[in-house]
Amino acid sequence: MNILHTAALSILFAVMPATAATYRGSCGNDASWTLEDHTLRISGSGATTDFISPGNINATYPGWHKHKDDIYHVIIEDGITSIGDFSFYKYNKLESAILPEGLTRIGNFTFSGCLSLKGIKLPETTETIGDPLLNYNNNGFSFSNCQSLEEITLPEGLKTISGGSFNECPSLTKVTWNAINCEADVFDPVARYTGIFVGSSVHSVTFGKNVISIPAHSFRDVSSLSEINTPGTISYVGYMAFNKTTWENMQESEKTIYLDKAAYLYKVDEYAVEPIAVTLDPGTKSITDRIFENNERLEKIVIPETVDRIGNKSFIGCSSLTEVEWNPIGIQQIRDYEGSKLFSSALRSIKFGDKVEMLPDKFLSGCTALKEITLPASLKTIGQNAFEQCNSITTLEIPDGVETLGRLAIYNCAKIEQVTIGEGLKTFDYYYFLAACPKLTTLKWNAVRTQSKELDLYHTSDRCGAPIENFIVGEKVDYIPGQLFLNSTTLNNVVLGSSVTEIGSGAFRGCKALTEINLPESLLAIDDNSFYNTGIKHIIIPGKVTHIGTWGLEGKSITQAILLPLKAPEGGSISIGDELKMYVPDVAAYSNSPFTQYSKLLNPLAIADKDCFTQDEEAAVNFTCNIPDHTMTVTSMPELEKGLGEHMAIVEAEFCGEKTFTAKFVYNYCIKPSAGIDAVTGNGSLHGDVYTADGILVLKDADLDQQLALPAGIYIIKTGNGSIKRIVK
Repeated sequence: MNILHTAALSILFAVMPATAATYRGSCGNDASWTLEDHTLRISGSGATTDFISPGNINATYPGWHKHKDDIYHVIIEDGITSIGDFSFYKYNKLESAILPEGLTRIGNFTFSGCLSLKGIKLPETTETIGDPLLNYNNNGFSFSNCQSLEEITLPEGLKTISGGSFNECPSLTKVTWNAINCEADVFDPVARYTGIFVGSSVHSVTFGKNVISIPAHSFRDVSSLSEINTPGTISYVGYMAFNKTTWENMQESEKTIYLDKAAYLYKVDEYAVEPIAVTLDPGTKSITDRIFENNERLEKIVIPETVDRIGNKSFIGCSSLTEVEWNPIGIQQIRDYEGSKLFSSALRSIKFGDKVEMLPDKFLSGCTALKEITLPASLKTIGQNAFEQCNSITTLEIPDGVETLGRLAIYNCAKIEQVTIGEGLKTFDYYYFLAACPKLTTLKWNAVRTQSKELDLYHTSDRCGAPIENFIVGEKVDYIPGQLFLNSTTLNNVVLGSSVTEIGSGAFRGCKALTEINLPESLLAIDDNSFYNTGIKHIIIPGKVTHIGTWGLEGKSITQAILLPLKAPEGGSISIGDELKMYVPDVAAYSNSPFTQYSKLLNPLAIADKDCFTQDEEAAVNFTCNIPDHTMTVTSMPELEKGLGEHMAIVEAEFCGEKTFTAKFVYNYCIKPSAGIDAVTGNGSLHGDVYTADGILVLKDADLDQQLALPAGIYIIKTGNGSIKRIVK
């Protein structure tokens, strides 16, 4: 080949386009990638791989990473649901990224440092941008330091936008926020201080028509932000959401600043000295965290019934806040990792609206100057530690409508002497109930029926922790809670209402100062351990009781038990002492019942002077009280049967002694034939049933001839008219 031809070929190849190289690989269990003509395509299904930060000694990289400077465009195809962490971290040449509907997660630092990325459309299916920041790890910052990014729209389906997601995006000027119920990671001690748009140039943010909440720290430290467009539906604004923005700096002082229905900010005039009274607007839904923090001039606040959320430390440091008008129907405090009390110790007066149904946790915790609390009849729920350390109150009455009393709701109240529990209470936490109240000696209990409580000796702190001496039970109460006074050393006076049907398991176990108790006639059941190891020596079990549980009647301290049920109660065994004596209405019946094992301890309530009569004598009987130090008077005595054989009568009497009571007891007696012989009278048409003198049936419906044909002896003939004849042959 000559030199001229060679030169021509060289020129020809020089002007022809080179064939573009194609690269491929996998990037997940069911995902793969292809790179061709500066475009990276990811296809398949499911999540792509999460990679480890290049700054980590265990760093990992995607298969396309060696070609990062050749990637200008990224196309994620349908089927991919998650883009992994650090997938395009610091891809400076990346100009565009197309994301598919169906994508739900964008990982941590996924597009961070993509300096040429001007815009990106987030799918409506996106739920998560970055993971919550924890312990200074490499989470969040999904689009941070995207220098060319100009605007962003957060889709309606977004639920989590992690800290730093759009930090250091100097070209980002406009944000459209359509995310519903999106909670930034605001509770973590790291993420709460990173913000979401810190270092960006956002000057305008528009919230979509369905947005009701703005997460805390969302636009904090975005000084350029001057325009906020809301749809009128915003109800909740998180702490420092617009802190140090131009918009916030433009707001008036000495005025509550609202974003729609959210009370977000109160700017204090630092030169003003006069006291402040604030009435929040009707329709207000929330009060943002720390809104009145350290406002030493605030003396009174009126909170409308529409408020259902108050942020933490909203009134912290308000040393002059002495008066509160509280009208919220139902309210919850926003969770905060620091925790807080709502009002300061300066509070002296609180007035409740007539629609209030719920008091939040720690509601009046630490309000040591508050001397009186009158709760509304509308109240249904009282939160945990609600009245903790209310050291100046002496009495507290829980309204009848309250169904739930939170854990340690009444706790560490130094001067409280009496608590009244309303009729409607159903649920309360036994754990140190009423504990650390050294002067609380009287508990008035009107709760008709609380949840049942079984004795649990592994959790003996689940009981009343106050030094209660007097337990007064209302007339409508049906159930005495089990374990309520377990091992109380102070309880010495119990007054039970007339409707109590059940005494719960271990209710008074170990109450050695309790030496007597009057059980109401309504009582049906005494559960296990109810009176185990008390100081009670004498006890009367009412006549309607059908159940006495294991050790429900404990005999080591009890020396005298008077049981009035005609039918022996069912149940388990009891623990008995050497001196125990039981007095029952029917010794024979009790001896053939669960009390069989105690048959030697059973004694009748009364003793008859006669228990057998002949048929022709008058059946008259006198009774003597068998209970020591008692007398008795018969108040009701049925007419005794006259027929031959064994009979039973129910006698009612009044017993007087240490306590006066009315009881029924069984009187067993028999009727025997009279001495001598009576001839048979009547004609042959006399019919009757023939019995021996011992009551054994010999002939049924026998006529006179049949009767006379019987062997010699004494017989009883019961005729149709009830007459009895004796025959002898």
